[in-house]
Amino acid sequence: MSEIQQKAFEAYACSLVRPIAATERRKRLMQEELLGHLLDSCQEELGRLGDERAAIECAKERLGNRQELSRRLQATVPMLEQLLMVCITGKGMTMKRWIWLVGVVAVLFGMGLVLPALAKYKVHGWVAGVVVPLSIGASIVLAGLVAVGYGIRRRFMRPA
Repeated sequence: MSEIQQKAFEAYACSLVRPIAATERRKRLMQEELLGHLLDSCQEELGRLGDERAAIECAKERLGNRQELSRRLQATVPMLEQLLMVCITGKGMTMKRWIWLVGVVAVLFGMGLVLPALAKYKVHGWVAGVVVPLSIGASIVLAGLVAVGYGIRRRFMRPA
């Protein structure tokens, strides 16, 4: 196989891996594995068909649908790594990053109100200084969890 066809396979494998939310190391490993499969398939098809162009196309077709293959490759990436890469790079996000940030800050701020109120409740029982911060903090935590949950649902739990 000529170097031009090898470069074409490398570009094809790179285009399959590029949209995946993963570390560069994982993407490189995926790309190398795809390239190996493409080269092996091309050699088999070349022996069977005898035509290099047809062998290249058959090798690409053997991998299957591009979107389906990218989806399967994305599914192999651990959820924590996907979330980390989405938050760092913003690639593939269906929401703006600031909504995630507001949700996380709201949860932390709300817990900052709830936890001292619970400590005060443990000592004094139900008094006015406990009920108000507890209800406000719980509302803020709930709103933050809704924002973060919505973002996670939109990003990672798309219908099949």
